[in-house]
Amino acid sequence: MLVSLTFDDGNLDQYTEFYPIMANYGLRATFYIVTSEIDAPGRLSRDQIKELYEAGNEIGSHSHTHPPLTHLSDRELDFELRKSFDVLKPFNPRTLAYPFGVYDGRVIKFAKRYYEAARAYMEMPSRVEWNVGEEHERFKLKAIALDHAPATETPLLNVSPSLFQQILERMVTENLQKRFWLILVLHGTFTTGPERIVWTIKKRLVTRRRIKGFLGFLSPRTTRKRGRNALYNFKWLCQYLAERPICVQNISEALETTLELQEKSLEPLSIKP
Repeated sequence: MLVSLTFDDGNLDQYTEFYPIMANYGLRATFYIVTSEIDAPGRLSRDQIKELYEAGNEIGSHSHTHPPLTHLSDRELDFELRKSFDVLKPFNPRTLAYPFGVYDGRVIKFAKRYYEAARAYMEMPSRVEWNVGEEHERFKLKAIALDHAPATETPLLNVSPSLFQQILERMVTENLQKRFWLILVLHGTFTTGPERIVWTIKKRLVTRRRIKGFLGFLSPRTTRKRGRNALYNFKWLCQYLAERPICVQNISEALETTLELQEKSLEPLSIKP
């Protein structure tokens, strides 16, 4: 079984809170960066991205300004993907995460100009959807967002530790001996500092939709209270993955592994590299 940890948006607490936990267990991840927000309040700095990259983590693109790519003109779409790729060139950006997880055939066509694969995401589904690494699915990689859920539900990463452990153990043990690739998505603890609030007001409140989103950003549901179990559950997840016969790789590494297995028709992946 193959597992990939991914982080979207380039939030600062991914570096200050999640990365030290992950590194303590010898795990690496893929960090998808919104390049127009590098060095902005509450976001990763270029030096922090460099440190993550030099530690063996993958740095990927999450577009330049994080718009829904399906809403853009061809010219705007190409700019978002090309500009992000150019900014991240020192970190060898091989893969893309679609903003909001949305894409269509046209978006895939443009993504193929700059990247080797692309990842969407879904809120916790009623059944787990797995990737198997076929070539035609490289730009439709499925992932489960651990910290997003429908408004009536609690994100998986934020449920009680006992429930989180029960769900993850069932997902893994039922599929440990199968050639499946599980991709997990995280964003952070959703804490909001005053500098980030001011920056967001200045840079991002341009439409009614963004205003509505910003109010949600400030609500108790997206503050520390919402994520009170997130770090504890993430620590448990890292320990669980490190102690079991599970191969944990970043997205680019996992693509190579799954394609190699497919070509050689090997037995199910169930050992660490």
